[in-house]
Amino acid sequence: MQQYVLSRNINCQGKGAVLKKLLILTVSIFTVSACHSIDATQSAANSNIQYLDLSEPAKKSLFENYWQVKYRKEPRYPRAAALNGISGCTELAVGINTEGKVSHYKVIKSYPAGVFDQNAIEAILAWRYTPTATNQNLQPVLTTLQLDFMVSDVKNSAEATAICTKTNTSAVGSGV
Repeated sequence: MQQYVLSRNINCQGKGAVLKKLLILTVSIFTVSACHSIDATQSAANSNIQYLDLSEPAKKSLFENYWQVKYRKEPRYPRAAALNGISGCTELAVGINTEGKVSHYKVIKSYPAGVFDQNAIEAILAWRYTPTATNQNLQPVLTTLQLDFMVSDVKNSAEATAICTKTNTSAVGSGV
């Protein structure tokens, strides 16, 4: 009887240790996910900012009446894409707030899917805009930007060119 109780206590301690590790792991996962700094699905709909929607193709040219690029960081060309000979593009919907910063974004189109998204997002988050003379009230605007990552003589050059030139381009990726 004594031996059974001792064995049972050891098993309970083992289960307790496993539960403790599981709890620590669960808390760690939630902490890491809460600290994630760049969310590729940020949405202008979730904010209190009243954006003027100029994202439709017919209204896109009106953006220049509100904001001009003051600083533009060129996106880095992902090393893996360069090594694998891949060109492509990422189109984003972006919200420019009253401070001239990109405050919201969402990937609209990506070719090849997901390859250039992170580099495009990192670049546009660094962009700064200045209001035009006609935008004295600092009207926040929702528009679209496409960043192209094109190099010549790659295996998907023709397909990337066909897909990425269907819409206006705003920037070209650089660096490796």
